[in-house]
Amino acid sequence: MTHTTTTVPARSRRLRAVALAAAVLLGAGGLAACGSDEAAGPDGSLKKLDMTFTISSTSLAHQLVFAARDGGYLEKYGIDARFVTAESSSVAIAALASNSAQVAFVGRTDALLTTAQGKQMVYAYKQSTGFLTNVTVSKAFADRNPGWESKSVEDRLRLLNGATMAQASANGVLTRVFDDAMSSVGGKVTNTYIAVNTMPTALTRGSVDAYMAPSPFQETSVQRGEGVMFIKGTDLPASGGETIVQGATVVSKSFLDSDRESVVRVMAALQATAEAMKADPDKAKQLAKERLNTIDASIFDVMWPDAYKVIIGPLEHPISAEDITFMIEHDAAGVAEAQSLDPAAQIVPADLLTDAKALVSEVGF
Repeated sequence: MTHTTTTVPARSRRLRAVALAAAVLLGAGGLAACGSDEAAGPDGSLKKLDMTFTISSTSLAHQLVFAARDGGYLEKYGIDARFVTAESSSVAIAALASNSAQVAFVGRTDALLTTAQGKQMVYAYKQSTGFLTNVTVSKAFADRNPGWESKSVEDRLRLLNGATMAQASANGVLTRVFDDAMSSVGGKVTNTYIAVNTMPTALTRGSVDAYMAPSPFQETSVQRGEGVMFIKGTDLPASGGETIVQGATVVSKSFLDSDRESVVRVMAALQATAEAMKADPDKAKQLAKERLNTIDASIFDVMWPDAYKVIIGPLEHPISAEDITFMIEHDAAGVAEAQSLDPAAQIVPADLLTDAKALVSEVGF
């Protein structure tokens, strides 16, 4: 099966959303291409679903999705997916809102914020767990602050007051969590918004003092000797720890209502992939290493143990109302419209996961 990946250039959020929607529609023909009235063919095989997936980055937060593609699990579950890389969660969600894609794989908060704005999104699956994005600073910044290693998280945050911080987007969860942490100590950074894959280069050039980017980007500067892991992500006050949703599979409420079977099929494919990766850690590593083949082996080996925990984490910690409650209370604390949302209503009904697991038991992995 052939898969196509399209990358949307980094521009203003509005222009990127328009560009993404246009790219998807030109190549995939919109939502009309998806779905089937029958779940199985005459021989018992699953009917093929032609779908468009939009994904916020190629980071390891979404490795389960790429493993589902590269390991043949999407195909096994009858899904022929076109991947469109948006390079930010807000742009990926915009594709759902404009009916240009069926499924978005994004960071934890953007779907909730979109629902608060009146365009209802629903969390279907948690494809990675934990807030594992650290604060990376330049070696020069660390050298200007001798003794930082022995300081508390609060004091390290104070050292960052006035620094220039690279983030992926103004509304992203990383930006919100870090800005909240800075506010808790009376500090503030100057945020600049760039693509995550350019952050190590920006740090090397001295354009920024620090950045927050998921694996494999956060390890790159450290392994080059040009950056230092300054604050562990899970130590930030509003991070949510190691079991909170990190990468979320999201669909629009309208798509869920109109094509429940397709949503169950996607959930089943992800569930089967996670079970396969848990059963065969070597295969999980191989799939990731083949996809990220431009990364130095030493960098990959450093990041893989944590990445593997993230990939299989959803098996023990599926998406829950507790995840949504945390996001409402912390990530969306300043959004009045989000405070009245029912956490349970932001997740697909529980019977969909039950049906997805039943399909995995039938089809296997």
